[in-house]
Amino acid sequence: MKRILISILTLTCFPVLFAQASFNTGSAEFDADLYAVNINANKDLSAFKTNMHVAYGIEVSTIDNMLTLGMEPAEVYLSLEIAHLTHSTLNNVVTSYRLNKGKGWGIIAKEMGIWPGSEEFLALKAKCKSQKDKGNG
Repeated sequence: MKRILISILTLTCFPVLFAQASFNTGSAEFDADLYAVNINANKDLSAFKTNMHVAYGIEVSTIDNMLTLGMEPAEVYLSLEIAHLTHSTLNNVVTSYRLNKGKGWGIIAKEMGIWPGSEEFLALKAKCKSQKDKGNG
């Protein structure tokens, strides 16, 4: 009986965990890395904000505004990195996010000029993997 209850709970909760893990980048590995960045950032949101401030020169209040919009910390990171790679403004990336959130980050990246398999996409994936491996968002 105990095994049956554990199985039911696992099957019930497991899809929820995966639903939260997907950023819809078009790459399962990239989505998993973003999920790990998100988990690490949420463990110490203050440190995450400081890291983003230092790495991208963005004010913490801007990060707070992005989080208020409903962005996850990993989405804040992704927005900053896309703006950096495309030499676009953060405002343009956030606008695309707001218009295309339901379609996923793969569509947002394409709209910003980053295509799957492109040099920029590979750089985005590699940078995210290094952030995940650092464990500091």
